Amino acid sequence: MSGHHHVAIVGAGQAAARCAAFLRDSGFEGAITVIGDEPELPYERPALSKDTLTGTPEIGKLHVFEPAFYRNQRIDVLTGTHVDNLDAHAKTVTLHDGGRLTYDRLVLATGSRARTLSIPGLGDTPVLTLRSFADALRIRALLQPGIRLVILGGGFIGLEVAASAACLGCAVTVVEAGARVMGRVVSDLTGRWVTDVHRARGVAVKTGCAVVGASPCADGAVRVLLDDGTQLEADAIIVGVGGEANMALAQHAGLACGNGIHVDERCRTSAPDVFAIGDVASQFNPLYGTRLRLESWDNAERQAEIGAAALLDTLNHAPRLRADARLPDGFATDARTIPWFWTDQYDVNVQIVGRTAASDRVIVRGDRADGAFIVFHFIGSRLVGAELINSGRDRRAVRELVALGHADEAALGDVQIPLKNLSAAYRSSATSR
Repeated sequence: MSGHHHVAIVGAGQAAARCAAFLRDSGFEGAITVIGDEPELPYERPALSKDTLTGTPEIGKLHVFEPAFYRNQRIDVLTGTHVDNLDAHAKTVTLHDGGRLTYDRLVLATGSRARTLSIPGLGDTPVLTLRSFADALRIRALLQPGIRLVILGGGFIGLEVAASAACLGCAVTVVEAGARVMGRVVSDLTGRWVTDVHRARGVAVKTGCAVVGASPCADGAVRVLLDDGTQLEADAIIVGVGGEANMALAQHAGLACGNGIHVDERCRTSAPDVFAIGDVASQFNPLYGTRLRLESWDNAERQAEIGAAALLDTLNHAPRLRADARLPDGFATDARTIPWFWTDQYDVNVQIVGRTAASDRVIVRGDRADGAFIVFHFIGSRLVGAELINSGRDRRAVRELVALGHADEAALGDVQIPLKNLSAAYRSSATSR
């Protein structure tokens, strides 16, 4: 019966491609159309701030699937195509050229866009953001030895670009308005440690200050004025201050939105037969008691599968879930619902598990001087998150412990006790579900 249905997926990133693939893997025989406004086939974005900037930029290395995959799987991909309007009642989407597509089920995977800043007095100085492959190419062309680069924002993107630019011989200054770098996701301890890593590589890091204006220099550069009186000369400015959900299409169609498109545990929106996945989706997280919109590789993978499975369920078509996966039935906490994301800067890998910003105390495992340690975050007696610095081998166990919510605190700080031993209680309870 599913062979008579048409699934349209608006957005052509990682989540969209994975969703389409999962539909085919589950035996869905109907038409699938993926619509994206970029000229490229779906690709993964994590490397844009790293290998794409420091190596030879090749879009093929970033593709989620090879071009032949879409042909062989009968998945139509409309690149360079913007969707102007969604009529959820008529079940149609209108394209920028006036064309119209009718769907039976719709998946919104429109992602997010980079936030921008308005800085008076910049003139013609390049001010760039990084979100797309085209953005990465523009930044890569500027990263020549000796160029003076000011990066506004000390989050993941800003620091990853800073690391790449420093490796290419640029003179880099990072300006972060908060008290520390990566302040929304890491402890003061880890923020200071990462700052030291950058300073050791020649990057100037200024925290607790913001840009208030700019003026042109005689050599064609720009003088950036900070609120503490500091003046920085820059040949180029890169803004890395987070992202905003691309939810205008959903808002205009009357779907419930907040910080993203509101979805339930199965990625269903407030409109019948419309689903939302990936960076644009705002979903309730039972561990933290609030909606979260996660811009991460892991969330795109997870929601692509959940959304596709839920879509198939509405067509009475059984999805082919992996052996360790299940279709959610109500909001439940398990290891896969625990947020997980990472950043690579130079030879340093930092992974974040859970939500660390609201914690009131930490336990440190390992020695910071060795360059490999874990910071566990607690609210009261509940374990809510962790930062893993060059300790990725423990990520699965840490994620299980955060899902469990508690652990022997003395054992957490003892490097002689394997974390997988502590998380055995989670695995035992999971097998009984």
